[in-house]
Amino acid sequence: MIPQYLLGIMWNFKRFLLLSYLLLIIIKLICFQSFNTHMKKVVETRNAPSAIGPYSQAIIHNDIVYCSGQIALNPDSMEVVTGGIEEQTKQVMRNLDAVLKAAGTGFQNVLKCSIFLDSMDNFPLVNEIYGSFFAENPPARETVAVKTLPKNVKIEISCIAHI
Repeated sequence: MIPQYLLGIMWNFKRFLLLSYLLLIIIKLICFQSFNTHMKKVVETRNAPSAIGPYSQAIIHNDIVYCSGQIALNPDSMEVVTGGIEEQTKQVMRNLDAVLKAAGTGFQNVLKCSIFLDSMDNFPLVNEIYGSFFAENPPARETVAVKTLPKNVKIEISCIAHI
């Protein structure tokens, strides 16, 4: 027969184990929830061209939006817009606007842009059109000329923004 004081100790030990187990479950849930808030979120919208390769239109991580490069594709037809650098630049900016809106932000929150041109001869006109989308506090930026761009377009722009 087990003495009464040992039964009391065993009962308290079982309660201790049960409470410890519940505490571990709570800690795991809190950590998992915290982990989930820091995971990346894929942004997708039909108002911009769908990805033409293994990439996302944008990714959100820690309230920062990383927009993939946009080219001058019409989102409805997935064809390059007709015309020259002016029409292509405007379409690229409309596409970026759609992706930023889908991510819950806009041009006012863009931190940095990267512009890729097929010719630096187009820089003045691109600069003028691009600048019209950033009325105040334009973001950081670089503009580089490259040999070719996807679908042989004249311009591609990517950006990073905050929410």
